[in-house]
Amino acid sequence: MKGFRPLFALYLSLIATSGFAELNDLSDLELQSTVGQAGADLSLALSLNQGPVMGTVNNSILAMYDPARTPQFDTSLCLKDALEYCRLAIALNNRSVDTSGNPLGTNVGKKQWITFKGIQGTVNIPKLGIDGVDVTYTKVGGGTVNKPALQFSFDPKVPIQVRNLGFQSLAIETDTDLNSDATPTPAASNTLTRGYLKKVQYGDASGAFDANNPNYSEKVGREQGFLGVNMNANLSLTGSIKMFSCAGGTHARC
Repeated sequence: MKGFRPLFALYLSLIATSGFAELNDLSDLELQSTVGQAGADLSLALSLNQGPVMGTVNNSILAMYDPARTPQFDTSLCLKDALEYCRLAIALNNRSVDTSGNPLGTNVGKKQWITFKGIQGTVNIPKLGIDGVDVTYTKVGGGTVNKPALQFSFDPKVPIQVRNLGFQSLAIETDTDLNSDATPTPAASNTLTRGYLKKVQYGDASGAFDANNPNYSEKVGREQGFLGVNMNANLSLTGSIKMFSCAGGTHARC
């Protein structure tokens, strides 16, 4: 038992020891003199309202339109009777109308929303390079300045893949109530009084059906709007983007 007492005392002393760490700003000269590891290559895939590919993935031009080999609209997530929850809506400041539909130029009226209905898409970036580099430019007043920068680069041989990116229809929808933003509760922001959640679809007589729902026998009406977009492409980029600090205001655009 006596043999454990020194170990126990050492254990308590380690627990009682406090540590302190501080992060300090580095100057441009200190950053330039810092040596680190090589850059990294990232692979990113961004997907919205689409299910997994059911067949073999193929990146050829013809395969872009093959439902078995490209991502498709997820009808199990965006149900045919709840398509209003698969939208993107944007409201601009001071864009509202009164009860007669006249613009007010303030936010106290019925807010209007630019609503992208049936939005979906997949953007796959197979290779995005990240490196640290030095940027040299002519400073304001003459002379040159070296700045450490973060560089993002692309490989033209590895194109960015865009698959079924777009929306079924575009519409400008209006809130039912005046000044809906005066009620800040989440429940009040997620009701059908909001313009972006209005459920309006074409009927059978119009013959306008939702292309995102492949089972046409169900006759899912297309959501009402005046424009639809769908993109499939391979985007090849070359060059780089450099990001650096504007501290000191020595660059003409800072």
